[in-house]
Amino acid sequence: MFIMINQYNSRMKIFAFLFNILLLLLVGCLSNDPLEENISPTFEITKTLNIEEKPSPTITQTVVPTNTPEPKAIEIDVCSPLVNYPIENLVNMISNPFLPPKPGSDDPHQGVDFSVVDPDLRMALKGAAVQAILAGEVVMVMDDRFPYGHAILVETPFQKLPVSWMEKLETQTKPDLFGANPSLTCPAGWDQPDQENMDLSLYILYAHLDTATTYTLGDQVDCGDGLGSIGDSGNALAPHLHIEMRYGYSSGIKGSMAHYTVSADQQEMSNYCRWRVSGWYRIIDPMDLFFTNPGS
Repeated sequence: MFIMINQYNSRMKIFAFLFNILLLLLVGCLSNDPLEENISPTFEITKTLNIEEKPSPTITQTVVPTNTPEPKAIEIDVCSPLVNYPIENLVNMISNPFLPPKPGSDDPHQGVDFSVVDPDLRMALKGAAVQAILAGEVVMVMDDRFPYGHAILVETPFQKLPVSWMEKLETQTKPDLFGANPSLTCPAGWDQPDQENMDLSLYILYAHLDTATTYTLGDQVDCGDGLGSIGDSGNALAPHLHIEMRYGYSSGIKGSMAHYTVSADQQEMSNYCRWRVSGWYRIIDPMDLFFTNPGS
């Protein structure tokens, strides 16, 4: 009897154990959604490429223009005619201003006068150094010839002028080849140039120098080259520098010029008539060019 009870208890324990396992399995199955088990989950995938990033190379590109650009204007030096006196000071040094004559007239003053005045003595002084305003060629040298006294004339071709000066001159009436009827007796042939040359130049005359210049015809001068010093030669009543500027044609005037003296030869008189009354050289106020706004 005792043995049968033990066997019975053992079977009950086994049955209970199996029942518990079966219960656990049943609970586990009920806790899972069979639909979810049959559906594969969807993932959002972010793909990371293990590639080392390198900076973009710098590219230098040569651009070929479709149109050839205009050459850049060359800067031209312009100097004050008086050493140690800047251009901006010249307006305060004028002792006789520019007063243009009538066409064909030989009125005595056709330029502008600059004087260096002693503030204590209140008198114009000799000796201040005179220098070239622009680079150019010496085309006339006067050795104490009336009215300019010791003087020098320098020609600068139009294309070698500062841009602002060219622009200013282009607004002026172009010189007329001997278009004026002069009020001056001139020698035969004065109105027949040696050769017709339509190239234009700017001419600058420096007059009433203290002594004769050392330059000769054909010499080249640069801006700032010394030409002499202020004097009172010619018809000057007091020491001053007389500047005349004319815009005219090339190859028509060389040598010296004079008129109101028995010692003047035919070539000097022809040059004088061409320079003063022909209209071939259009007179310009120097101050208009000195204070023209730059164009380069």
